[in-house]
Amino acid sequence: KKLNMDELETVDDIVHVDNNTLHQAFQELGFHKLALLYSAAQDEARTKMAANLSKKIASVVAEEAQNRTVDDAELADLEDELISLIKEIKGRRGK
Repeated sequence: KKLNMDELETVDDIVHVDNNTLHQAFQELGFHKLALLYSAAQDEARTKMAANLSKKIASVVAEEAQNRTVDDAELADLEDELISLIKEIKGRRGK
C-alpha cells in the first residue's frame, strides 16, 4: 500500500517513500539522528534505511543504534523532522 505524503507519521512509514528521496533525506539528517531512528524502526524500515546508506555509514548507524535508548519525546521530534524533510525534498522536485 502506498501512502500519501500527508499520511507519513513514523519512521516505519519510510517503506512507502522512494529511495532517491530517502537517500537525500538521510544525507541531510546525519548518522547520529539516523542511529536513533534506526533503533526505533521495525525490520522492514531498517532494511530500507540500510539500503539507502553507504555500507560504511549503514554499519556505523546499526552499531550506534545498538547502544541507544530511545527517548519517546526525542524520537517523536526526529520522526517529525524526517517526515518534514521528506515532504520538503518531494516539494523541491515538484512531486
